[in-house]
Amino acid sequence: MSDNPQEAAVMHYCLTRAFLKHMHQTNENCGDVFGVGEDDIVRELYCYASIAQRSVMAFQEHSTLWRDSAVYEFTHRLACWLWPLARQQGKLPCLKAFEKQTHWLLSRIQ
Repeated sequence: MSDNPQEAAVMHYCLTRAFLKHMHQTNENCGDVFGVGEDDIVRELYCYASIAQRSVMAFQEHSTLWRDSAVYEFTHRLACWLWPLARQQGKLPCLKAFEKQTHWLLSRIQ
């Protein structure tokens, strides 16, 4: 993954899709959980996707284990962590906690 807009968009799309899928599977909606519309959450998730992309790029500098197709599984796992926490708190977690989780997930790639 390089530092280009297309790959940033893919990360954002995949993370957003996985997050919203978890939300819809629990029959929840953004208005009830967060008090805002879905478009606001999609926009807010861009910051999280940017962190995920930067983390992957840093991981790639030290490892050959990352495959571009891993973005789907990676964002799914991030959403599995992110959705329950956001649902419980009624807001997305702090970016620092999210960054820590991305590093933890990347350290588990084998």
